[in-house]
Amino acid sequence: MMAFDCSAVVGMPIIAWIIVVAGYNAMFLGIAATVTLVAGIFFYQHGVR
Repeated sequence: MMAFDCSAVVGMPIIAWIIVVAGYNAMFLGIAATVTLVAGIFFYQHGVR
């Protein structure tokens, strides 16, 4: 039981870190997709291929 508690204590920060990193990656990808979409619409409407 003690070993399980130790592994949980070690595992928790790792899981939290993965969630934080994944969250930042998702946010970054969302921003990049938005910028790309806006730029694409802008260039398309101004006839720049």
